[in-house]
Amino acid sequence: LTAYFGLRLAQPKSGDVCVVSGAAGAVGSVVSQLAKAKGCTVIGFAGTDDKVAWLTDKAKLDYAFNYKKVTLAEALKKAAPNGVNVYFDNVGGDFYDEMIRNHMAQRGRVTICGSISNYRDQEPKKCECMDVLRSRINHPILTIFSDAQNNVTIFLKELSIYGVLITSYENEYKDALAEMAPMVKQGTIQYQETITDSFEQMPKAFVGLFSGSNTGKAIIKAK
Repeated sequence: LTAYFGLRLAQPKSGDVCVVSGAAGAVGSVVSQLAKAKGCTVIGFAGTDDKVAWLTDKAKLDYAFNYKKVTLAEALKKAAPNGVNVYFDNVGGDFYDEMIRNHMAQRGRVTICGSISNYRDQEPKKCECMDVLRSRINHPILTIFSDAQNNVTIFLKELSIYGVLITSYENEYKDALAEMAPMVKQGTIQYQETITDSFEQMPKAFVGLFSGSNTGKAIIKAK
């Protein structure tokens, strides 16, 4: 449901280029396939080769990349040379920052669903690109740019950025499920589950969410 409503906010249309981070996760995998069903060119990023293979072979994405092996710039030079119309963000951090600064098309739309790369930070994360810039250029003008914001790029490219909270759509759950259930039955939406046996293993499963060990929905099987 989060995938359904979050993608709807970004108003994808046929012909759009759509990038999904955390594309093999519970939300990202559904977003990717819903965008594909709407006629988008879909580019997914994940953290293992197995996940990348699932995204292209099973979920039928147009492109999928292991972000640990290929830089965002290299991937999008190949897959989205004219920019990205829709970005669904599940990870935050430097990936989000670079997407906003360098890869969005004019009037692109962004949905922020999560920030998994930042959840364990002890202090606000600084943008690596700004650190590099400051190391090369020592000028007071750089102080007007916030590490956490991309306001100049946002207004120059006329970007629209949305946050999605699933609880805001409670009255629409039934309709959304009615639309997506046939897609699952027909195989339009593929899914994976990572099942951990026993309630005692829940801490291990929870940590796995941050290390990327799960694919698709993480489930605890109580005995």
